[in-house]
Amino acid sequence: MLQRHDFVTPTIDGIRFFDKPPLMYWMAAGSMRIFGIHDWAARLPLALGVLALLLAVYALGNRLYTAGNSDRAGLYAALAMATSIGPYLYTRFYIPDILIALWMTLSVHLFLIALEWIEEGRSALLPMLTFGAVMALDVLTKGMIGVVFPVGS
Repeated sequence: MLQRHDFVTPTIDGIRFFDKPPLMYWMAAGSMRIFGIHDWAARLPLALGVLALLLAVYALGNRLYTAGNSDRAGLYAALAMATSIGPYLYTRFYIPDILIALWMTLSVHLFLIALEWIEEGRSALLPMLTFGAVMALDVLTKGMIGVVFPVGS
């Protein structure tokens, strides 16, 4: 993408490659454009995705288990995620599953926020629009799984 200056059509060795959705390629190309063509620059967006996932899991854990006004549930959930083997493997091999987990976690959290706002009598338009944007990012990351899983659950 950087060599051809074409951020719409991913190519590998000059051959168009439409097997995977483009978000991972866009993130790696953008990072390498900013920081230079390095291995770490290509993996930096996924590393930041892991940090965002840890924060999202922490926030969702606190929302779901708020007994006693303690943040222990969120802390334990984030620690369990941080010490598992998945984030290490998925960032090492540049697999989009970290971003899938991030978008799914955010979609569940946004849906719960929308339900809470409806119970309070407030308009849930903003969290549902954000829910739609997160599902769009999920489609750009992995395909139709980004719509099927959040809507199906």
